[in-house]
Amino acid sequence: MMKTLSTLLLFFIVFLAVAQESDSTKVRSKKNAFGFKENFTELISKPGIRNGLTQIFQDQVILAYGLYKNDKRVGRWRFFKHKDSVEQIFNYDLNKVDYNRPINTISYVIDSLKEGDRVIKPVKIGGFRMAFKAIFQESHHYGIPINPAIYDQFYIFTVNEAGILTKVEEKVSSKDYNTKTTALKLNKFLNDEFRFIPAYVNGKPKESKIVLKAKLTVQ
Repeated sequence: MMKTLSTLLLFFIVFLAVAQESDSTKVRSKKNAFGFKENFTELISKPGIRNGLTQIFQDQVILAYGLYKNDKRVGRWRFFKHKDSVEQIFNYDLNKVDYNRPINTISYVIDSLKEGDRVIKPVKIGGFRMAFKAIFQESHHYGIPINPAIYDQFYIFTVNEAGILTKVEEKVSSKDYNTKTTALKLNKFLNDEFRFIPAYVNGKPKESKIVLKAKLTVQ
């Protein structure tokens, strides 16, 4: 009996060692779709599959960090507005915002609202710092006069009832100049950095627009 137990115990130890070896990880670094640097851990048995701590940087300044499990974000992620200044904490397990810093340059458009409606605004998961840097790379800015001026720059995100981004648009304007509202290529924005929680009106999800205002300086 003791011999059998010893054999089983030895088998169990060997099994654990093999499993741990096959599922061990290594640290890699790469640039994501928008040129941000990612330091991440991956399973040796599954190259390219993020599994463990991931940090996202731009020019050595951290933008976000959190955990992946089998290439999906899990747990609480922190996203930074500036160095050491958290913009948002998002819990991917609960699909819930734990903290969201108010941004006074963002407005929301929800059609057909009535007085007394209970409204929950849509949420851009991960905040807007990385989002703005990403969309700025895709902006057109065609035809803007070369004369020195400061323009208002509007980025408009349309989010449907399921929280899916269906359109990204931009518009540039000033006191003396306006561009047409122009759609950007949507496929560039269908990734981890562009996830949303939809707006809710009286407890039901509703399509909405998130309008991000910025400044464009031409010198």
